[in-house]
Amino acid sequence: MIELAEKEMKLSGSSSIISVNMLIGKLSGVEPESLEFMIGLAKKNTVLDQSVINFELVDGRGRCRSCYHDFLIETSLPVCPECHGIAVDITAGNELRIVSMEVQ
Repeated sequence: MIELAEKEMKLSGSSSIISVNMLIGKLSGVEPESLEFMIGLAKKNTVLDQSVINFELVDGRGRCRSCYHDFLIETSLPVCPECHGIAVDITAGNELRIVSMEVQ
């Protein structure tokens, strides 16, 4: 993430990064508190040293392949609440990405 932020900062012609906004899916397997702690350590003495890192959590969502019902997913083994099918495509909630940065 640090390398990507630095690359984008240079491409924009900016000299510093004020904030980074990230999406973290609840199904991504990433604990926001752990990620925040690790980024805090990793960003020292980098272009992100003084930056604020903001996280937005994304709910897990899925679509049943049998009945096409869209629903909220809270576990890693989703079952359709309509038809009880187990063939489910995850449509949201496995994200881990930078969505925007504020640069100067």
